[in-house]
Amino acid sequence: MISHFGFYLLAVLSSCRLNRLVVTDVITHPLRTWLAKRSGLLGRFLSMLVSCTWCVGMYTALACASYVHWAAGWDWWLLPLTSLSIGWAAPVLAGWIED
Repeated sequence: MISHFGFYLLAVLSSCRLNRLVVTDVITHPLRTWLAKRSGLLGRFLSMLVSCTWCVGMYTALACASYVHWAAGWDWWLLPLTSLSIGWAAPVLAGWIED
């Protein structure tokens, strides 16, 4: 059985990996390029969204925290705290790995 800290650590590492996948990996470069060429408010917003480590970090943190809360059976009222802490830790870790 995985401890609560183990679930949290897996969520941070998963969020970090998803963050790097969206923001910097080669496999998603065509998507980022396509969004950068889009004109209009929505195109600029989505282009900024997928190129910002902190922006993507919040969305991946929410997804990973939601899964951890479901898998570990944690109380749902803790979800905002968990996702915010993962949303801070994962981009910091991603930036540390990148340097």
